Amino acid sequence: LRSSTPISRRMMQSGCSGCPSQGCSQGACAPNGNGAEISNLFEHIDMDRLECLNEDPAHPARAAFHGSGCRSDADEQLIITVPFKVNCNLRSIEMSVPMDGTSPKTLKLIINRLGINFDDVESYPVTEKFTVRPEAGGKVTIMLNHLIFQNVAALTLFVEDNIGGGDVTHINNIRINGSPLTGLAVQNWKPCGG
Repeated sequence: LRSSTPISRRMMQSGCSGCPSQGCSQGACAPNGNGAEISNLFEHIDMDRLECLNEDPAHPARAAFHGSGCRSDADEQLIITVPFKVNCNLRSIEMSVPMDGTSPKTLKLIINRLGINFDDVESYPVTEKFTVRPEAGGKVTIMLNHLIFQNVAALTLFVEDNIGGGDVTHINNIRINGSPLTGLAVQNWKPCGG
């Protein structure tokens, strides 16, 4: 069922670092200013703390990062919070989606916030908003503004609606590309009030 129970809140600091000059749908491309190459960040995602609100228990969000697909439950909306083991510079998000109208339409991204739920998601500043337009075969590539998506400790994907306007949203696969920042382990950040 759709739940608004938040995970533990934590304020994360953000900052500046080198950024890649171009993205790559194959998971590796030109190095950024620090010499780090862009790659699939799967191994840097803290899967134990990854959460999705309104996921179908039989098709959870974790499955989408393994290529098995996730679905919404009570309605079309999803809030997927992706914490990283180390802070990362993000460059792109790739998804594969079905071409039956159940794919996401409006995607809002919010960085460095934990505990977002359906009661307060609209109150958070949106880092960037996209209208998803799948290519032939259901491939989606979203290039991120490298000046904004730097030193990211957590990424929230808020799927606001889907293309067909139905009650079920389906994502076959999710892949986040970027480069990890060594020495900036998320667990070293201390909670702060506010």
